[in-house]
Amino acid sequence: MPANDGVTWCAEVAAGTLSVSRFAFTIEGFGGGVAFLTDAKTLLDFRPIYILSLHWERTLFMRRADRLFQIIQILRSAQRAVTAVAIAEELRTSPRTIYRDIADLMAQHVPIRGEAGIGYVLDQSYDMPPLMLTPNEIEAAVLGARWVASQGDPALAVGARDLIGKIRAVIPPHLRHITLDDTTMVPALTPPATDAIDVAKVREWIRSRNKIRIRYFSKKNQVSDRVIWPIAVAYFDSVRLIVAWCEHRGGYRHFRTDRIVQADFLGDTFPTAVEELRKAWWNQEFAHAHVH
Repeated sequence: MPANDGVTWCAEVAAGTLSVSRFAFTIEGFGGGVAFLTDAKTLLDFRPIYILSLHWERTLFMRRADRLFQIIQILRSAQRAVTAVAIAEELRTSPRTIYRDIADLMAQHVPIRGEAGIGYVLDQSYDMPPLMLTPNEIEAAVLGARWVASQGDPALAVGARDLIGKIRAVIPPHLRHITLDDTTMVPALTPPATDAIDVAKVREWIRSRNKIRIRYFSKKNQVSDRVIWPIAVAYFDSVRLIVAWCEHRGGYRHFRTDRIVQADFLGDTFPTAVEELRKAWWNQEFAHAHVH
């Protein structure tokens, strides 16, 4: 519906010829235009002469179908229960609206568990059919993939380039230009130091929770043999680091991939879950950062 002046719209509401449940409108005064949100009945209580502009709620508020989808996405990506207040803040709506939406989702057999004041979780087995990406989501994916194509290890770089091609193939034609233009770009960066270990295999060993025996050349020009429990690979602009628990040192250490002289990928499984080790490492790094 095109924009219209407040007098005409109020007349149409009063006559019953305009069916709109909520309005965003502006009235003069208070040193300038002031925006209000109201319903049709309240709108009629204002003198039409003061209304300067009026438009549908649709232009300011997320459609309910989009909001229901976003609630599912928030719950799906959360690691713990999420309160209705937190969801409302992210979606810029009221907790009451979120409570009503969650009740409707549960009535439609979406496996959400929880209650008001405690929080809600989505059953991990729940899945939805693939949905179309938004322009912002496409840009985010392409920008990240371009960085990985430039700075990732060889296997990830190939995967990043393939990802951009697959995104381009499945999105509608009118959005494909987003994957081709340079609205977002990764500047020319210094190539990272050449890996002396197969980083793709390191990632595989992390997932399988297996140990690696390495011979390492330190920055002090000392060579040592270590057996490590790898838990992550950190990608920096110029170097890559393997984060690991070191059996020799009895603690967490960081190993540059370009300083590993030799590597043997062992079949031995280390006893502690990667997630648990990673959490302990994060806590150690956090404590160290705040001490210094």
